[in-house]
Formats: sequence, C-alpha cells, structure tokens
Amino acid sequence: MLSGILASAGIAFGKVLLLKEDVIVINQSSIEDNQIDTEINRFLEARSRSAIQLESIQEMASRTFDEAKAAILESLIMLLKDEELEGDIKSFIKTNKVSADRAIHEVIGSHANMMAKLNDPYLRERATDYLDTGSRLIKNALGIPTVNLSTLNEDVILVATDLTPSEAAQINLRHVRGIVTDFGSHTTHTAIIARSLGLPAIVGTNDISHRVKNGDMLLLDAINNKVVINPSAAELEQLEETKARHQAEMDVSAMHRDLPAITQDGHQVKVCANISTVKDTECAIRNGAEGMSPSQISLRTWA
Repeated sequence: MLSGILASAGIAFGKVLLLKEDVIVINQSSIEDNQIDTEINRFLEARSRSAIQLESIQEMASRTFDEAKAAILESLIMLLKDEELEGDIKSFIKTNKVSADRAIHEVIGSHANMMAKLNDPYLRERATDYLDTGSRLIKNALGIPTVNLSTLNEDVILVATDLTPSEAAQINLRHVRGIVTDFGSHTTHTAIIARSLGLPAIVGTNDISHRVKNGDMLLLDAINNKVVINPSAAELEQLEETKARHQAEMDVSAMHRDLPAITQDGHQVKVCANISTVKDTECAIRNGAEGMSPSQISLRTWA
C-alpha cells in the first residue's frame, strides 16, 4: 500500500496507464560554423510544431475545462513564443557551437532551476512550465512523438512521475478515472486540474511509477490516502464500503448546503466562494455560497 498527498477527493478502481518518459539522448557534439544557421532553423521549426500542438490542445481543453484552467495552455504558448527565451537559445547555439536540442536543454534547464529556487511557492511550481516546454521543444527538434491522452479508448487510472501541464490539459474525462503521481503538491497543475474535473488524485507518492506496469489494476482511495496495486477481493469490498460512506456524506452535505452557517455559540458566518470564471459562479451557487470574490491567482504572471 502507498500513500502521498491528497490532491482531489474521491475513489476509483481501474487499469493502470503508465506514462513514463523515454530517456532522451541529447547530442553533445560540437557543430561547425557553417551548421549554425541549420541548427537555429531546426530550433525555430521545433518551436513552430510545438506551438501548433499546444494551440490544438488548448482548443480541446477549452471544451473540457473552465477558462482559468484552459489558460494554463496559454501560459505555455506565451512562454514558447517568448522573445528573450528565443534569443537565449539562438545565442547559446552560436556562442557554444552546439545542436538545437543541446541548446534547448541547457537554456530551458537554467531557467527552470532559477524558477525552482524562488521563495514564492506559486512561482516555484512554474518551473514545471519551463520543463514541459523544453521537453516538447526537444522532442520536436529530434522528431520524437509527444504524448496524446485525448485518444484514449478505455477506462484507466493515469500513473506518472508527474503530469506536465500540457499532459494534464489533455485528460479525457470519458476514460480517465483517477491520477496518481510520484511527485507533486496541492498547487501543481495536476492537482488543480484533478480538482476542477472532480477526479480522484493522490500526488507525491514518491515511487508509484516504479512499482506498477501497464495493465496492473489499481485501487485509488483519495479519501483515506491509500493506493493499492492489484488489490484483493477483500480490499475491493472495503473500497466499496468507503465509497458508499463517502457518497452518503456528500448527500448529507448537499442537504445542508443552503442552511446558515452558525457556530455553537450562535455566531453566524457568511460562506463565500473564490471564483475566477462564470462556471465557478455556477458551481458556487449550486453549492450554497452566500457571496463571491474574484480569484487573484489568474492575474499572477512571471516577473
């Protein structure tokens, strides 16, 4: 049995789909002066392909998520098209006489490390955006296929070291039943999107991706923080009992959602929702919110 960080409450049981990155071999050889323009063009072509892919994922995500979650892809596209980043990669190719993939790897890695050292936890998590963008750029520069979760045709529980923002945005609700990752926190894209979609998720298990293989069956109890690989009949029966209790608690909460919130000493508290989109407003009303305030998270940008 494994446990981690409860990212999104719920219960699921299903077949494992293991998303494991193949080791990408970066070209370490130096290039000649007459190859510099070729490598710069290879970078620019990889960037164009990456932009087309992300814009396609964004269009799909806009049909699945609210505007704030779909905007995650917009931040990746903006990063991809960042002129300073483009200049740094071109300059690295020229100055160090290296291949496009080597330059992308070095420059993106440097930016990601810088972000990871920031004190602000929100900005620190954005190092993932750089790594996601860099991985896509390198794969396109080397002609390696990228992950496409939108084509799933069977029910699965996604298991990964961590889902990149662009992978998380591709989640197909018809077939994804839950998410478990090695790394992550409450503020990662995986956790945010799982909560938005109402998918059970446990992150930060440390090594789940090394313990399972495709086709294993997984019990995901994101109520009691428990993940069981190939569970027994008794464990599945216990899961059903937990699921029934959880549903009963949800039903009771639904019955009480419109009642005033009053403390034991008779003080009434106004319960409000933090919103960022029209869909958030609808959800807040549906769950009995007495007031609303706009979220500031969506207004944060890189310095």
